[in-house]
Amino acid sequence: MSTHDFEVVWPLARHAQAGVPTSVQPTRPRAALDLNSATVAFLWTYNRKGDRMYDIMKGTLRGEYPDIQFVDYDAFGNIHGASEREVVAAIPQMLKQHKADVAVIGVAG
Repeated sequence: MSTHDFEVVWPLARHAQAGVPTSVQPTRPRAALDLNSATVAFLWTYNRKGDRMYDIMKGTLRGEYPDIQFVDYDAFGNIHGASEREVVAAIPQMLKQHKADVAVIGVAG
């Protein structure tokens, strides 16, 4: 049986830049939005488990806001795929077309 020596590297690197804020403070108060009548658009990178996460979010939001509407991620396309530039460029127009009040953009995990 042989033994091996390995050099261990700490997985948490030192901060490369000091003084970076951990959160961004809004410049103005957020507008109140009644999600009960809102249309929520989901955009996704088609990676990991976003489809399952969005199903969970939809169920939770419908329980609290029965009149909420959704535009699923497949209406927008893969925002991180081969056509990423075209898909991302089209997002503002697509949001208007679907009359979206809110967009949830995620990659899941």
